[in-house]
Amino acid sequence: WVKTDPNAHGLYKVFPNRPTHDPEDSISLEDMCRSPDIAVSDNISAIASDAPPWFPFLNSTVARLMTWFHLGSNIKSNAELESLVNDVLLQDDYDQAHLQGFSAMRENRRLDDTANMLPGEPPSGWKSTSVKIKLPMHKSHVPETDAPEFEVPGILYRPLLDVLTEAFQSPEFMQYHLTPFECHWDPNHDPENGHHVVYGEIYTSAKMLKAHSELPRAPTPHLETIIAAYMFWSDSTHLANFGNASLWPLYTFFGNLSPQTVFGCRSSSSLFSFRKSSFILWYSFGLTPYQLPDSIKDFYRNLYGVAPSAAVLSHLKRELMHAIWDMLLTPEFIHAYIHGIAIKCYDGVERLVFPRFFTYGAAYPEKYVPNLLSSNHAENDKGFIGDNQIFRKVPMPPLFHREGPDL
Repeated sequence: WVKTDPNAHGLYKVFPNRPTHDPEDSISLEDMCRSPDIAVSDNISAIASDAPPWFPFLNSTVARLMTWFHLGSNIKSNAELESLVNDVLLQDDYDQAHLQGFSAMRENRRLDDTANMLPGEPPSGWKSTSVKIKLPMHKSHVPETDAPEFEVPGILYRPLLDVLTEAFQSPEFMQYHLTPFECHWDPNHDPENGHHVVYGEIYTSAKMLKAHSELPRAPTPHLETIIAAYMFWSDSTHLANFGNASLWPLYTFFGNLSPQTVFGCRSSSSLFSFRKSSFILWYSFGLTPYQLPDSIKDFYRNLYGVAPSAAVLSHLKRELMHAIWDMLLTPEFIHAYIHGIAIKCYDGVERLVFPRFFTYGAAYPEKYVPNLLSSNHAENDKGFIGDNQIFRKVPMPPLFHREGPDL
C-alpha cells in the first residue's frame, strides 16, 4: 500500500499499489472555478463541404421559417411572434417568392428523410439493427424456444467497446483515475487519534478496490491493468408535447472520472465539448423505441386469433430490453470483460482495460426491468440477460436472486 501525505484539509489517499497516473496532481485553482461561459468544440464536422447554410431545406427563407416553428413552445406567444418577425421576415435573405407552394408537411418530411441522406457515418460508428423477441400465447405452456418471433426494427446503437475506446483515447482521459484508492481524513494530522474513511466516488469505493484486486495478471509485466467503471443510465423520453412518439436513450458515464469534473468545476474547453455522439462526458450508446411497434398487435392477432393482453404487452416490453442488452453484450465485449482489451490511451501508453459494471440508473417505468431475472436464474446463476454468460462473472449482491420474485 502507498500512502500520500495529508493535504491542508487533512485528506490523504491510500493506494493498493503505486499509481502511474493521478489526475489530481495537476489540479489548479483555475480548474476548480466555474468558467463564465462554456467553450464550444471546434471539431464538429460539417455536413458536407459544398452544402449551403440552409441544408437540407430548399432555401434560407424556408429554413428560417422551419427553425422558428420548431424552437420555443408549441403554443405561440407574443415573444414567439416577435421572433417570427425579427428572425425570419426581417432577415436580409428572406424572399417571399421562396414560400410559393410551401407545405409544412413536405418540409417536415424532408427534415426526417435527411437522416438517411447525410454523407458518411456518425462518429464512433453508430449502427442500426433489429432485435427479435418471442411472442408467448396467453395461458399457454408452449416452451419459449418454440414460440414465434417478432422483429423490432430501428435500434440505433454504438458497440460498448467503441465507447470505451473513444473515452480512453480522448483528452478527458487525463482526468481519469486509473488506480482506485481509499480516501482518509485525519482531522488533527495525528494518527493516534484515529482516521476516518471518506466516501464519495466510485474510484474510492470498496467495490472498485475489490474489483481492482481481482484483475487477472497482464500477459507482460510492463502492461498496466486497469478498470473501466461503467455507470449506465436509461430513461424513456417523449419527443414532443403532442402525440405519443417516444425514444429510450441509453447513456454511460465512466466512474473513473469525478462528477465534479463533469458538472462545472473544471473549466477546460476539452471537457465541455459537444460532440454528435456525447454530451459533455455522458456517452450515448443506444437510442431505441421505448414503445413496441403498433404492428406487433396485428401480428399477434393474426398469429393467435386474439389481441395481446396488457400483461402480454408488458412482458414483451421487458423482453425488448433484454434483447437489446443481449445484442449489446457482444462476444467481443465478453472477451474484453474476461481477458481485457489493450488500448493505447491518450497519453500514448498502452494499457489492458477491463470493463466492469458498477451502477445502473433507470427512471420509472423501466427501473424494475433489470431486476426481472430469467426464470432459470436460480439453477444456472446467469443474471437478467437470460443465456448471456457474462453475468456469471458479475458480482451479484447476496439477495439479488430474490429481487424478481419479490417485485
